[in-house]
Amino acid sequence: MNMSNTLCVEKVHVWRGDRHVLKGVSLTLRPGELLHVSGPNGTGKTTLLRVICGLLRPEQGQVSWLGRSIMAVRGEYQAALAYASHEPALKGDLTALENLHFAVGLKRRATAAELRASLERTGVAACAIGSEPRGHRRTSRRRTRALSGPGIGAAFPGAGQ
Repeated sequence: MNMSNTLCVEKVHVWRGDRHVLKGVSLTLRPGELLHVSGPNGTGKTTLLRVICGLLRPEQGQVSWLGRSIMAVRGEYQAALAYASHEPALKGDLTALENLHFAVGLKRRATAAELRASLERTGVAACAIGSEPRGHRRTSRRRTRALSGPGIGAAFPGAGQ
């Protein structure tokens, strides 16, 4: 198998105190593949995604992308990665446009016109996040992810391209 275009998680172990949260987790994702992570609270789903994103180092094992450790290509890897956790990163006291400007600004420059056009397509451009219906908040999060760079299905750079 050609590993140069894959995301590989190899024998990853993570402990939280005395609790062994991830026990030798291994997986491989190829471009266009998605990983659906589900399970009860406390089983290590978020921990796994944080390890895959390079936000948390495993005690054992490694994560590689394009055939190299993500720590060796950290800048390139994270620039190609859009991490979307289960908690919305939207601020309730900002408008959808202000939230989008902040989120996209962390990854790249975007013109005000580009941001407004994106939000106008979703119908939430003038909304305050705290007052938006839930569906609009989800749409705003999706739009933020779409503009911030290649998306992740489960922390995989370039998924969906």
